[in-house]
Amino acid sequence: MNDKFGIKTMLETEEGILLLARAVNPKVPSMMIDAITLLSALCILPQPVDMHEQVLVALTQRAEMDEVERFKPILDGLKSDTSVALKELHAQDNEELLVHLLLFEEYAEEDSAELKNRFEEIRIEMDDFNEVFQILHNTVKDSKAEQHLLSILQHLLLVRNDYEAR
Repeated sequence: MNDKFGIKTMLETEEGILLLARAVNPKVPSMMIDAITLLSALCILPQPVDMHEQVLVALTQRAEMDEVERFKPILDGLKSDTSVALKELHAQDNEELLVHLLLFEEYAEEDSAELKNRFEEIRIEMDDFNEVFQILHNTVKDSKAEQHLLSILQHLLLVRNDYEAR
């Protein structure tokens, strides 16, 4: 297999990295693994300059095409691969492995409970208007949603000063 020729050709085309980013599809796990492996390798290449930036731009463009978050396909692939792998491991007849799996699942449940508690604490702090606005603003800052939030706030300013309308 001539990997150098393929990578060189891909880097010479304008949409080469984007095509590779579009191959990150959790529905086709083997292709996704190969695409992620190549994208990871591109990120550490010394030349051309800022390859990691180009990979991030390609992942962002791909996400915008599919209207999803940038790393959602990667996370979906990890989730499905992890659940399949855990099922396969549980099916094996190895007592020591089962002990480790039970420990893993116990820690996963503890982590999940801790994460839920953190979100509960955040909800408690939602009583102050300024804090809520700051959290909301920081969440959408420098994203596509920032302009939408601004538009919503501008429209709220147009609500009539009428008790019944509010």
